[in-house]
Amino acid sequence: MRASIKKRLKVLGAFVLIVTIIPPVLIGAPREIEGQKGGDPWRNIIFDFQTLITGLLAVGAATWTVATMEKTDRRAEERHRQLVNLSVRADRLRVERLMVPALSQLEFHYEVYSAVAVKKLKEMLPEAPLLVAEVASQALGSSHHVTHVISTKPFAEALDLFSGDLAYRYGLMEAGALGFEANVSNLISFCRDLEGAKVANQPSLVTLYSQDALRALDRFERGVAAHKQSLGELIFYLRLMKSEYRFH
Repeated sequence: MRASIKKRLKVLGAFVLIVTIIPPVLIGAPREIEGQKGGDPWRNIIFDFQTLITGLLAVGAATWTVATMEKTDRRAEERHRQLVNLSVRADRLRVERLMVPALSQLEFHYEVYSAVAVKKLKEMLPEAPLLVAEVASQALGSSHHVTHVISTKPFAEALDLFSGDLAYRYGLMEAGALGFEANVSNLISFCRDLEGAKVANQPSLVTLYSQDALRALDRFERGVAAHKQSLGELIFYLRLMKSEYRFH
């Protein structure tokens, strides 16, 4: 119930109490008992309504007690909140150092992986192997940068705060980077060899290096897909961690 409604009900209750009890006490005809006439009017009122007066005082005391207890509880709750905030402040700062700017950097490189179109690269390979090598170089650069980001000191300092899911994805990202980067380096090398064979007009080598480059492109396609998935899951759980520690 809202505070305004509670306040209105209290005022209404007090009004009803005043209207129904006070007038009869002040202006109502007193009881007449033979042999009990006269005396102090105020004393008679107190005597006649002592039970009511005692009840009202008891209700007032109970109300005051409840209000005091609620106030004490609110203070205790606020103090508890302050203590909790102080206890997690150091952890929150560690998480903030981890997230800024690492999270936005990881999101950027996720978009780089998303933009890789291996089907087009296969179509480009026979005529423009160096362009394929350039795209592969961009993916390799993103992988190097991602590996650097997740191996920085803020990541190391926050490892003990990682959930099981986040720690698992972090380990997958670290483990998969080396194999992926080796495959991409091979693809770049084959593309450059293919360009050299074309320039030297050596058909047999062109055929050989084209086959090597196509196989490397197949591995590159699988590697990009796996790397993108691992990075996407890592980003997802980092965002969850960010929301848990409640900062922007």
